Amino acid sequence: VIPTFATMKGTRAAPSKFLPGTTDRMLDMAAEEAERYLRDTRALLAKPGVTIDAEIDRGDPARVIAKAASARGSRLIVLGTHGKAGIDALGEGSVASTVCAQTATPVLLIPLSPKEP
Repeated sequence: VIPTFATMKGTRAAPSKFLPGTTDRMLDMAAEEAERYLRDTRALLAKPGVTIDAEIDRGDPARVIAKAASARGSRLIVLGTHGKAGIDALGEGSVASTVCAQTATPVLLIPLSPKEP
């Protein structure tokens, strides 16, 4: 989920107010990169008999993820996490902790290495 200009949070929100056009273009570029990443990942995971669905959406990431899981009747939400906690998570608007607060669906958190998206 790629945020929109209106849903940006944390340390990225304040500077975006000064450069709205640049911010919108950067978010569009993030969506393009996410599409490439998902396409490449799907190709790596593709196996006979395995169905892989992937989509890019825009908005508040935590809200969109929780809503999508509910609409699909998901039994598990799997999220990558950078492992931020406390004030770091609060300042960056931790998606994982917000998703956990907005859904009754179990959430599995997978630690990401610093180089992974």
